[in-house]
Amino acid sequence: MYEELNKDPNNIGLCESTSLMISSILEKEGIWNYQVFGRVRIGFSADLKLRSILPSSPPFDDGHVWVVAPPFGVIDLTIKHQHYKDRIQDYLPDKIMYETPHFYAFDSDIKRLHFPTYNVLHNKNVEVTYLIDTIIKNINSLTSSSKGMYNLNGKDLLEIYNDLIYPKLH
Repeated sequence: MYEELNKDPNNIGLCESTSLMISSILEKEGIWNYQVFGRVRIGFSADLKLRSILPSSPPFDDGHVWVVAPPFGVIDLTIKHQHYKDRIQDYLPDKIMYETPHFYAFDSDIKRLHFPTYNVLHNKNVEVTYLIDTIIKNINSLTSSSKGMYNLNGKDLLEIYNDLIYPKLH
């Protein structure tokens, strides 16, 4: 699916629809998952002389959406496909699939579970931090009624599944 997203350089800022598509495809394949809405921080080494991107700064000032499907705490195909300045995307990974043993943390001071923060080190120069705010579980089932939903490069969700995903899995 990343290859389809990457075909058109204008596929920018599609984290919500892309995550919904990924989540729907995983659900169709019987893989439990959910989407999250959260914040992202990107830090760069001093050698790169780039300013960090804070969760309150563009392109993440409106938040970001990714998928969680154990063992992956982060499945993000759109991290490189955002409205960045200064060619920042050149330093970012194509996609992030981060495995974690922890999907929640326990705060003993307040005796509550909370979502962890995931620090994903891409290389020695880039660290991407994911902070979960809200769980979204609005899965659309993939059926013939899915025709026309969530278009990516002229292909709808059902076409992407039938033409690109299903043949690779079966």
